[in-house]
Amino acid sequence: MGLGRVLERTTRWVLQNIDKELSPATIVGENLQGLATLRDSFGDVVAGEERALFAARVSEIREVGADESFSERLMTLRFLDQMLDILEIARETGADVLDTARAYYRISEEFDLPWLHRNSFAAASEDQWEQRAARVLSEDLARAHRRIVVAVLTQER
Repeated sequence: MGLGRVLERTTRWVLQNIDKELSPATIVGENLQGLATLRDSFGDVVAGEERALFAARVSEIREVGADESFSERLMTLRFLDQMLDILEIARETGADVLDTARAYYRISEEFDLPWLHRNSFAAASEDQWEQRAARVLSEDLARAHRRIVVAVLTQER
């Protein structure tokens, strides 16, 4: 699952997107219900390459004896930074959380964002500056993705 990478991406997302004045209790309170909603419906809203990744990882966990429900719930952790982004967009636009998630993944697939993120890092060498440039490019892609989702949801209202 790459828990270290999940924690790194999620920490980076929190540092870039959450008001530093908010207490951890407030942050958890704002997101707990939405995360539960996304976790419980994730298999229905994730799409494209990310859906294939989700399904493959769920299968891997099931092969070692875990039941399907547990496997699916556990694998949603891999997408925690995306789920937090979806919740922030839903709050910003006033859209339903699941509608926001569907738009988020539909747009991700339309623009082939998983491929762009993956290849921005693959093109960078081991040089720290190239890695930093790849991370900045990936963050720029994430911001553009977010703006497009907000625009789509705003137009649909």
